[in-house]
Amino acid sequence: MSLVNIKASYVLLAMTLLYLQYVLWFDRDGLFDLWTVKKQLITQEIINGKLVQQNLALSQQVSNLRNNAEVISSVARTKLGMIQQGEVFYQVLS
Repeated sequence: MSLVNIKASYVLLAMTLLYLQYVLWFDRDGLFDLWTVKKQLITQEIINGKLVQQNLALSQQVSNLRNNAEVISSVARTKLGMIQQGEVFYQVLS
């Protein structure tokens, strides 16, 4: 082999290694993209955990409303202004 061929082989090898490093780090499916997706996954798992907790709380409220007449009465009084028979309503003006 001549010296020119050896140098050309080294240049080709170096260019190939640089290209493979570029693909490894910066390509669409490279390591930076993998890290970004992992961060997004962790964030989404945290959001999902909070939503599961909210769903459990709402399920408990629905269960209380279905099974407890006092809870229904309390909600009707505070949110809808319900007055039961025999009660007197007083409105205080400031």
